[in-house]
Amino acid sequence: MSAHRRLLHFSYALPVFIALLGLLVASSVSADPVVKGTVGESVVLPAGLSPQENPSEVEWGWGETTIALSDVNVSTEQFRDRVHLNRTDWSLTINLLRAEDSGEYKRVARAASGGQLPTRIVTLRVYEKIKLEVTTKPSNETCRATLLCTANQREHVSYRWKREDQDLPEHAGILQVSLSPGEINVTFTCIASNPVSEAAASIRESCADDGKATLWWWIYTAATIFLLLVFICIGMVVVLHKKKKRSKAVKETLEPQTIYAEIDRKSTQRNHVAPPSNAQQSKSLPSTVYATVTLKQAPGQSCTSQYDA
Repeated sequence: MSAHRRLLHFSYALPVFIALLGLLVASSVSADPVVKGTVGESVVLPAGLSPQENPSEVEWGWGETTIALSDVNVSTEQFRDRVHLNRTDWSLTINLLRAEDSGEYKRVARAASGGQLPTRIVTLRVYEKIKLEVTTKPSNETCRATLLCTANQREHVSYRWKREDQDLPEHAGILQVSLSPGEINVTFTCIASNPVSEAAASIRESCADDGKATLWWWIYTAATIFLLLVFICIGMVVVLHKKKKRSKAVKETLEPQTIYAEIDRKSTQRNHVAPPSNAQQSKSLPSTVYATVTLKQAPGQSCTSQYDA
């Protein structure tokens, strides 16, 4: 194999070798966990040592201060009578946690053979238990309110709200609410949580009905009903009047009517003989003829006439 090929193979193998070495080193170093604690309670910091490692000496430190040793009891001002080293798994217990106990704790161990075991750093985060208070901010608008959810801490706190049993989309410490007239004692609940605790607080809001809206509604309804009845009565009167007028017209049409006519008589005599005087007088007088006309109305037709002479 030529020197060029050897150099090429080496250039490919070198990154792989470095990566494997990095993985080996990383596997020999303990992972650094994060432990969460609550103010006033206890917490256990794991040492991350197996029984096979069999350390001869273990030391726990907080910052630059040693707070626990495997062979002696260490007493510091901050952790006085609050720490306990478990000499079986070498974990460290801190009692009656305080907010200022947060920080990085370093565990250093030496093997029985004299070599130093991988160091572990445990991050402790101490939180207070959530305490809540829900108050109402005054509003100038009727049936509207602003609810304030106040916790005893500001950082690492999340909020959510509920109206009765219904979840609301609001996820902040302030909630704007709007109620309808007549809604009484509606319960709003604020739920706040941090990494170690959760708390809830409720408040009730009402939108009292002062009666004015109801009064005006009844007045409007009564006026509407009254006007409707008036229009109905007027319509009925008009219909009855028209019906009565139509019946009267039909009755008058159906009554018999007498028609009179005067007829002048003309002489029909062929011989010009002088008639008697009384005949002459009657001849000069007109004759009166009359007929009674009875109008009958067939169903669905106009009136027809019938003459009775």
